Amino acid sequence: MENILTGIKIEKSFGDDPKVTILDKVDIEIKQGDFVAIMGPSGCGKTTLLFALSGTDTIDQGLIECEGIRLTGMKERRLADLRREKFGFIFQQPTMLKNLNLLDNILLPVLQNTQKNKADNLSRAKSLMQKTGISELAERETTKVSGGQLQRAGICRALMSQPAILFADEPTGALNSKAAEEIMTLLTTINQEGTAILLVTHDAKVAAKAERVLFMKDGKIMTELNIDSSLEEGRVEQVLSAMKANGV
Repeated sequence: MENILTGIKIEKSFGDDPKVTILDKVDIEIKQGDFVAIMGPSGCGKTTLLFALSGTDTIDQGLIECEGIRLTGMKERRLADLRREKFGFIFQQPTMLKNLNLLDNILLPVLQNTQKNKADNLSRAKSLMQKTGISELAERETTKVSGGQLQRAGICRALMSQPAILFADEPTGALNSKAAEEIMTLLTTINQEGTAILLVTHDAKVAAKAERVLFMKDGKIMTELNIDSSLEEGRVEQVLSAMKANGV
């Protein structure tokens, strides 16, 4: 499998006196179809790394490439185009416009895509809503659906451009256990269909859905757990044991 995303010696700091190092020479590779989780204590740099790799935050030193295209130093307009074409984003709290219904919110990312006509976009949005089980909520206001339903709409929106990779920042953090399990089952299916996923989480059950778990501390990736998928019933236990060993 070829690399979708590569980070080499990524450095990021905040402040001057004293300077606080958030990312300390981080190396990372995400291959086609990977499902990777990042774990670590609060403040270790997990979300900063996610934002840096997705081009939504700048870095001080290092190199980030997406499918051979260098993000580092890229002009913002071209970077925005690349994010829209190659990346999908899922956050803990999906940001939806309250004056639009679910369907219109899902359509937002592709409005500037002139390569597809409106009918194609509408067809894909409805297909994704059907796939995620929220097709009957198309005309519903965003304030009149559950958290799990809103997150499903967020996933639909993230998939509208058929991204090579999904970035997810605590995608189940605001959900109850049942909704969280449903969302992770959905993300697993999406990954099995070929979309790479890189997510940040504190939840062992969420991380156990991944194939690789990276443990961060003090701005560095300290260790990597390759989950033994043959032990389906023991995936969570593998993560919990690694979390304990890494002080998470």
